[in-house]
Amino acid sequence: MRASGTRIDRGGPGMRFDVGTLWTLERDSYRARCALLCVAHAWELRVLIDEETLLSQPCRTQAEVLSVASAWRARLQGRGWSRAGQRRGNWSGLSVNSASTPRS
Repeated sequence: MRASGTRIDRGGPGMRFDVGTLWTLERDSYRARCALLCVAHAWELRVLIDEETLLSQPCRTQAEVLSVASAWRARLQGRGWSRAGQRRGNWSGLSVNSASTPRS
């Protein structure tokens, strides 16, 4: 898992900070993770496979973050991906304050 506050993109008003990994899956020698990023006025979810972005979607609410992350995980698991062997963390306790948006 990346350390909280790790910058993904450089400079400017579109700066994004990786605030955590919601889940990690593996298939063969590949590793996929769902990253939650803080951007101005929203959250952004990304699925990265070996740190290359496969999917990306902005989310405005906690419910949307959890729904999208769950759908993406189910889709990958349906295609043969499984939970990473090292960590079997439960991300259902994730708390994203839906009353406010992230600030850059």
